Amino acid sequence: MYLFYIVSSIILLSLLYSIIRCFVLKHTLDKASKIIGLYLLLTLIAELLAFLGIILYRYNILIYNTYSIVQFYLLTIYFSQTTVLLKKKAFRSSILLLGTLIYIEDSIVYRDFMLEPNSGFLAFESISFVCFSLMYFYDTLNERSESHSLSQHFWFTGILLTFWSFTLLSWLVGLSIYQSLKDNSIILNYMMWAINIITYTGFGLVFLFYRKLQSR
Repeated sequence: MYLFYIVSSIILLSLLYSIIRCFVLKHTLDKASKIIGLYLLLTLIAELLAFLGIILYRYNILIYNTYSIVQFYLLTIYFSQTTVLLKKKAFRSSILLLGTLIYIEDSIVYRDFMLEPNSGFLAFESISFVCFSLMYFYDTLNERSESHSLSQHFWFTGILLTFWSFTLLSWLVGLSIYQSLKDNSIILNYMMWAINIITYTGFGLVFLFYRKLQSR
């Protein structure tokens, strides 16, 4: 349990650091970067509530299940600022509608929303963000702009691609681990903790060097 407290504290502190770096730059951030800042702020609130839920009630599934749809909307809106295809309202609206329907179906039909993680929606969410990230890099390659390829959004997207690729992988591996090697599932938790710390610290570093990374 002490390890959980330590890791959770590191995750919360890395999020807080990233948010502070974002706040310091609030007057120089573009719209897409502000969305990342809002995403980090809401993630901090969700993680803090989840941490308190475990300490006080040994329960936090409802918090994560509720936050997952908020996260989906926020990051989809972020990618709509940086990715050509998602800038098209019809395509973006279709993705958001599809995600909402899958969220409702997974939460109500296939899961107990109060007791089970909405893992089906998590899989859809992971696949979506991996695809959005790859679309961004495809657009970047087509533009052939070195300054753009090394912009803040290049690094934001790289971080998101790494995080959601690992989330998707852990979900796929978890399907077999939880069925056949349940005692070893703790390894997935350690790996998820590590990727969370790396991700949120990475956002903070991008904000730290934000002015040097801005697209020209």
